Amino acid sequence: MEHLETEPGRSSDRFTPDGDDAVESRIGYDQQLIAAAVMDAVPAQQFRALVLIGGYARGEGGFRHVDGKPEPYNDYDYFVVVGGMTTAAVQVMKAQLLELGHVLTARVGARHRGYVIALLKPCRDWRSIPLVTDSFPDPDSRHPVRHA
Repeated sequence: MEHLETEPGRSSDRFTPDGDDAVESRIGYDQQLIAAAVMDAVPAQQFRALVLIGGYARGEGGFRHVDGKPEPYNDYDYFVVVGGMTTAAVQVMKAQLLELGHVLTARVGARHRGYVIALLKPCRDWRSIPLVTDSFPDPDSRHPVRHA
């Protein structure tokens, strides 16, 4: 599986504000699993990045214990950045990633069912990446922190 990198200047590699090593390890495992699945789903020549956004990216993610084991409390939100795809290919990929999101949600056991996976086309400055889906995550998720 690919190594997840932290944005330069970020002071913490944590996903939660107060989770112990078991919690952080579980969420880190989920990230590796999801990254591998997305990278398998997107053709290598079109894949540019998988960006974790939202609470877990900011180190503010929630968790709970079920049967004594940690699991995420909230969903994981991502941008998938692609290049060299036609509009039709993007629409097909969007549907495939939506289905993959449902499969991964069940597998990792997130409390809130439904991942936000926005498919993006690359450009030089991430702040001006043109969105190619019709859904955009909440406003405080505009700061990508981790990518695969």
